[in-house]
Amino acid sequence: MASAPFVEDITPQLVMYQSMSDQAHEGLAQARLELAAMGDAEAIAALDGVIAQRSQFEEQAGAYVGSVTSLDSATLSQLARELMPKLWPGVLTMIGQMEQLATDQQAKLAAERAAADEAADTTLMLLIALSVLASLAGVASLAALSLSVLRPLASLQAAVRAVTSGHLAAKVAVSGPQEVASLAWDFNDMVTARSQAEEALREARDKLERRVEERTAALEAANEELQRLSTTDGLTGLANHRLLLDSLSREVERGMESQRPLAVLMLDINGFKLFNDTYGHALGDEALRLVAGVLQKLTKDSGIPGRYGGDEFLVILPGVDKAAAGAYAERLSAAVGEIEFQAGDGARVPIRLSLGLASFPEDTKSSDHLLAVADAAMYEAKRVGGAGQQASRVVVVRGTPFDGAFGTLDSLVQAVQYRDQYTKTHSDLVAEYAAKLALRAGLSEEAVRAIRIAGVLHDVGKLIVPDDILKKPGPLTAEEYEIIKRHPLVGEMLIRETPFLEDVIQAVGCHHENYDGSGYPRGLRGDRIPLLGRVMAVADAYSAMSLDRPYRKALSVDEIVAELKAGAGTRFDPQLAGIFVEMLQAERHARAA
Repeated sequence: MASAPFVEDITPQLVMYQSMSDQAHEGLAQARLELAAMGDAEAIAALDGVIAQRSQFEEQAGAYVGSVTSLDSATLSQLARELMPKLWPGVLTMIGQMEQLATDQQAKLAAERAAADEAADTTLMLLIALSVLASLAGVASLAALSLSVLRPLASLQAAVRAVTSGHLAAKVAVSGPQEVASLAWDFNDMVTARSQAEEALREARDKLERRVEERTAALEAANEELQRLSTTDGLTGLANHRLLLDSLSREVERGMESQRPLAVLMLDINGFKLFNDTYGHALGDEALRLVAGVLQKLTKDSGIPGRYGGDEFLVILPGVDKAAAGAYAERLSAAVGEIEFQAGDGARVPIRLSLGLASFPEDTKSSDHLLAVADAAMYEAKRVGGAGQQASRVVVVRGTPFDGAFGTLDSLVQAVQYRDQYTKTHSDLVAEYAAKLALRAGLSEEAVRAIRIAGVLHDVGKLIVPDDILKKPGPLTAEEYEIIKRHPLVGEMLIRETPFLEDVIQAVGCHHENYDGSGYPRGLRGDRIPLLGRVMAVADAYSAMSLDRPYRKALSVDEIVAELKAGAGTRFDPQLAGIFVEMLQAERHARAA
């Protein structure tokens, strides 16, 4: 055993001892934590015994240090010499125990480390084996997964191609992993939704096509009805004025191409105005329908019956010569003569007709002229029969119309004058003032003679205008005005076959041309309008303004003069209008004197 050291001054040793004690305490605490982590209960128990002895020794040493720290150095040295031999064996024993414990722990740790290394090697081998097994299992699982995924995906791809090609019934078998199966469900739902949408679209398209077909059929029916209404008289159901004129022009052209005869029959109800005034328009309409019914029954498919206007009817008989047409007219007169109209008061009123007949090509080769001749013949029948006519009367044109061209003109003038008293008065006034203007303007005697004849004939073309338009008490509709605008051309055609009347024809055809080109029928302007036509335009306007009309009173001379001055250069030749105004003012001064 080592001898106890002798220390003269123990203060440094005490300080060193305290430091070593602290380090030993920390080392023992750390060792115990490591043993606890290793779970070595036996080693922990042995270490706890060492710690207990150390704690006891430290208590003793602490008491010793506490008692000696207040002593002087000499006393401390003396105590050290006395106590050190006594304490030193205990210290050595404790140190030995700690060294043995450390040796045992190192051996144990070495054994444990070897065991741990062996376990680690075993674990490593196990991990390698497990890794190999896991890899093999992964490969197998991957193969199985590939089969469970790729097959459904291939099926899905095939279905997509089928749907893209238009096979909307294609579906995918639901199989494979959840994600793939969910994709298949979604695809099938999408295909089903698209199929349903396609079906809905197909049904909507079919429905739309049916509606379009229905609407188209309805539209075609409506167009047909409109076409029928536009060419049918609403009261009688016969052809209207427009269709009659179109049909007559077409049949005349066919007759000229095929040399086939054609006859027209113009007729009206005698005393129809008085009938309307006496029994009312409702019964008057019924009388018109009765006559229309007879026309339809007799004509059937052999001709075209129609309502020409008012109480006037026209029958076009293609392929029928004058003799056959005359026989038809007699049958019509007899059939209408058998009708006795039952009036509201119980009176039985007979219906009587006046009929005029003309034929193509015997009487004329013009459709307008044909109408005018038939109309003139009808009014001749009225004149011959008189107001008290007891039976229907037919007038047939025979040979050259009314035995010569001038006879025809005279008959046409008489027909116009008989039909409309205003037209007679107006024509006479136009003839008078046109001749006066021609003389005042210094025209030749031949021109004055021609303008006088033109004044009488200038409205002969109105024979083709229905009475309800010609005598209408109010403003004309656009369609009615178009009919009126045809009368200068018709009048021109009616007198064209008369010899030595070239100047008359120009005056009749141009009396509604305006100086600025806004007139009708040709829209001529300025000096392009024949001189006699310009003279007639001023005289025609004066006559129209100076006579009473159903819709206005006659204008005063001052008002007429103002209108003529306002129209100079637009409606009228300004030079002729000026001469006419001077003439009117001279006449007024002469009357005032």
